[in-house]
Amino acid sequence: MRRGNDGDGDSHPDDQREEGSHPAPPCRGRHHRSRRRSLACARDDRLGGRLVAVNAHTFPVRVYYEDTDAGGIVYHSNYLKFAERARTEMVRELGISQRAMLEDGEGTAFAVRSANLDFRRPAKLDDLLSVETQVISIGGASIELDQRIVRVDDGTELVHLEVRLGYITLSGKPARIPAPVRDLFANRISERR
Repeated sequence: MRRGNDGDGDSHPDDQREEGSHPAPPCRGRHHRSRRRSLACARDDRLGGRLVAVNAHTFPVRVYYEDTDAGGIVYHSNYLKFAERARTEMVRELGISQRAMLEDGEGTAFAVRSANLDFRRPAKLDDLLSVETQVISIGGASIELDQRIVRVDDGTELVHLEVRLGYITLSGKPARIPAPVRDLFANRISERR
């Protein structure tokens, strides 16, 4: 049995499901390092009442013909595009101008340092998807994110991504994330262990 946040050995609320329902994907990322933070969960009625991470940014994506392969399913690399769009919109929603970061001083940007994708189910032409992005942790020059791509109609998790962004200068050198930017991302972390 997984320990709750209070360490008493009780099961976590995420582990409980309505009777007769399919197992809901966990709202927390599959993280193995203790410095990472767990995610709190809540029901989102817009997404069929299923559990989603509190403070998660959601971004809708419709699957178009251009996104699919000859078999009519989303081509695997397009999930990376969907995730990138969702991250960009989350940053914009936080009030951070990526254009200003590029143009100010030496010029800085967030760049994907690593991405781990777990393809679970295919999306098909005309599916409406939701990309949920959750901030997991913030370092001096990096941010770790958990992203889930789900089909809105039935809540099926299609792809799970663990993404690490590095903050770099345009010459490719690591840079310290400015405190105001760190604070904006920190507000997206829902629960600390």
